[in-house]
Amino acid sequence: MDEREIMSALGRECPVECKGIQYKKVSAVIYRKRDGRKYIQAELEDKGGNSVTIDSAAMVTEIKQEVEVPF
Repeated sequence: MDEREIMSALGRECPVECKGIQYKKVSAVIYRKRDGRKYIQAELEDKGGNSVTIDSAAMVTEIKQEVEVPF
């Protein structure tokens, strides 16, 4: 995800996936600077809500949820 997409996912609290693992939501966006270059990381909350993983925002994808129509 780019910066705009990761901020949108943070605001919508949608489920995401990173490296084949599904997470409950993006719980924080982290901006870092190394060697004069800015990079963005995402803090990902696990499904149980007990731990987080931090990884590059570029590795995160939104999980598209299918909506069932009741008729």
